[in-house]
Amino acid sequence: MVAVHAVLPAEQSNGWFMGGKSIYRDGSRVMMPLVTVGIPVYKRLNFLPLSLASVEAQDYPHIECLISDNGLNGTQVEDIATRHYAKLFRVRKNCVTVGQSEHYNQIAKDASGKYFLLLNDDDEISPSLVSELVSLLERYPAAAVAIPKEETMDLSGRTMRGSADIVPELMSGEEFVRAWCRGIYRYETFTTILTRREAVVACGGYPSFPTGNGIDDALLAKLCLGNQVALTAKCVFRKRTDEGSLGFSCDYRALTKAARGFLSFLRVDPTIQRYAIAYPTRWQEVNDLLVKMIWKTCFERWNGMYRARLSVIGWVRAAFTMPYIPDYYAAVGGTLVDAFKAAVFDAGKKLFPWAHRFCSRNRNAP
Repeated sequence: MVAVHAVLPAEQSNGWFMGGKSIYRDGSRVMMPLVTVGIPVYKRLNFLPLSLASVEAQDYPHIECLISDNGLNGTQVEDIATRHYAKLFRVRKNCVTVGQSEHYNQIAKDASGKYFLLLNDDDEISPSLVSELVSLLERYPAAAVAIPKEETMDLSGRTMRGSADIVPELMSGEEFVRAWCRGIYRYETFTTILTRREAVVACGGYPSFPTGNGIDDALLAKLCLGNQVALTAKCVFRKRTDEGSLGFSCDYRALTKAARGFLSFLRVDPTIQRYAIAYPTRWQEVNDLLVKMIWKTCFERWNGMYRARLSVIGWVRAAFTMPYIPDYYAAVGGTLVDAFKAAVFDAGKKLFPWAHRFCSRNRNAP
């Protein structure tokens, strides 16, 4: 069930927009499409005022701000929005908490806009983001999605890294998948992109994966196939991340379970299957790239973040929770052999320190 706090009226007036038309300084009028910015909320509300402030600061006048409470937060979400968002907004509430995919799909279905953009409750967007992305999708009707520059920030808002400053304005969906999977433009997440809302709903929206990892990637993959992708570095989506963020807080088994879900999605999703039947050669290349990206992501986290978190035995066991992908297990095997050799060498140094000193002296001798 959904409770609605306030409904955005069909006509909004803020000095720039009236009666569904944008009023320019020269007095001309042009129709501007409504954009829904959906903000999913769970339990962490401390950054929500910053997210709302970034939406309120948009220079695009025709925005529906739709805040969705999936955390049973009582009136806290309305109270925060009332204090920190001076424009009209709408709040929907789930009477029971649902999974992340279902929640995102609820927001997309409840959205009123022609265009849809999801913004997590701890992330931010630059003031011209909506106007820049709408301009791209209006200019390129064959583009299914418009993607901004991405920056990753820490809890304090300090920028840690970002995507490329120079990107092509338009690519085929297949070209974009190649660039994405090869890391050419350094994108890390696609949570906040501008889509055509009807296309999101028509393709089935966000698929359901355990823990929610990868659902934004999966939606993007569906929207790319057979379509075009518009890109720009003129506006920025800023993702706040830390060890408590979804992608970093789950254990490795949960991550590999989500990876299994993504691999299954590639085999059974109706939109994917229609494309695969129509363009088998193209799909084979795209599928291979996506599969490689999935296993490399899991392997790099297993060999980095989770290697530091887990016991040696737990780390070794975790490696074998992935489905059988030859390249993945070849990489795992090589890493385990190297780790075993290093462990034997370290044990030898402790058991026979005199031998280690002797070998070191001889190795360094002229």
